[in-house]
This record gives sequence, structure tokens and C-alpha cells, in this order.
Amino acid sequence: MFVLASAFRGNEHKNNHFASKVLRAFTRKPHVYSRFMDGLSPVFLKHPDGKIEQSASFRVDLKRFNKAIFQIACGLFFYHHKKKWRGDYRVITNEFIALDSPNAFRTNEVVQKIGERVSKVFENQSRHGENEKIFTYSIVSDDQDRHAVHMNFYEGIAITALLAHV
Repeated sequence: MFVLASAFRGNEHKNNHFASKVLRAFTRKPHVYSRFMDGLSPVFLKHPDGKIEQSASFRVDLKRFNKAIFQIACGLFFYHHKKKWRGDYRVITNEFIALDSPNAFRTNEVVQKIGERVSKVFENQSRHGENEKIFTYSIVSDDQDRHAVHMNFYEGIAITALLAHV
């Protein structure tokens, strides 16, 4: 929740969750949450309307983040298919950017385009979720036991888990 509530994209509910739940968790266990601030550094963000805002960046433990997203995808898979997923997975999101890579601009551009293409595939799929302002998802499967769970958090953070047997 910390990573999602700290993201650039999203709606007012994301901001409210950060201001309430995330900050409360920091206060209760600062030693646990201090590791989320690894590599904290100031950055300037440009909104689509041209407004510039000062914010901060930090390193994300991608292995941990992807595992959490995979667990959510497995729960949704079980809900729809009534069986546990026992295969491999990949997580795709365009929410993260590389800041310190020698070719960060090109890397970010490629990741952004892949994320946009994946999201476009799901535009016409039926969406599930009781509160679309917080979380919705779509799930598609093929006849080769491959599945894609496309999740949208806070009306702007798109993450897809690809489930397949390797």
C-alpha cells in the first residue's frame, strides 16, 4: 500500500490513504517503514496540465512488490477459476521509472510504451471490483492455461500480472 499510495498517478483516495493509513503506519513502526525510504531524493514532477510539483523518489524492492502483486493476482485467479495458481508469473507496470541508469530515458520510454500497450488490450474487457475509485481488475485466459490479471488502483495505477507455466 505504501508504494501504491506514494505513486505519482492516482486520485484523491490514493492521497487520502497516504495521509491517513500510510502516515499512521510510519508513526507506529518507524524502524520498519524506514527501509521504504532507501535512496530518498528530491525530484520535480510535471503534471499533464504543465504544473510542476516537488516530490521525492525512493528505491522500490521490486522482488517484494512483485510478490505482493502476484499474491493479489493469485487471489483473483482463485476467485474466478476455483483453483490455486501453481505456475510462474511476470508483473508489468509503467508506474516505476529508472533515475540512475545510464540509459534511463530510453529504458523509461520502452517501459512506458509496453505498459500503455498492455493497458490498451484491456480497454474493452469487463471490469470487476466493488469500488472503481480504489480498485478494479480484468482477467483474461486462453486455452493454453495462460492468464493475465490487469489491475487498476486508484483510477490510474495499472499493473498486470501474467500467469503462465514455463
